Amino acid sequence: MKRLDLSKVDQIIVHHTASPRSTTLAQVRRWHKARGFDDVGYHWFIDGKGRVQQGRSLRYRGAHCAGQNWRSVGIAVAGDFELVEPTEDQLTSLWALIEATRKQLPRDDVQVTGHRDHSDSVCPGDHLYDLLRERFGIPPVDGEDHG
Repeated sequence: MKRLDLSKVDQIIVHHTASPRSTTLAQVRRWHKARGFDDVGYHWFIDGKGRVQQGRSLRYRGAHCAGQNWRSVGIAVAGDFELVEPTEDQLTSLWALIEATRKQLPRDDVQVTGHRDHSDSVCPGDHLYDLLRERFGIPPVDGEDHG
């Protein structure tokens, strides 16, 4: 695995698993390894009860967003947020994890984005993306209306 130069990280990219909220980190790790990844692609995972687990070490580049892995930390939240809303426990953990991750990084210009901001994807689902946009000021993509 390639090393992640934390001095170059300027993004925290949020994902959903697009699967049931009961999805575990072990399941995601198996899915990613079956696709040929060395390990789970995300650095952090938040389960359906809001518990935070470390996935891939921050020493290594993630495998969560093509073209952005060299400059980002990836966080996945269990659930399909096109269909359901994240729980309060998941959101509380996500907000705290984002702030803690920002404090770990040497740059002070780290932005929070959704996977869809970098690819043709609905990830992290409208329900979570709208909350990210509200909290972190992600500008809408031209022609997009989420609310």
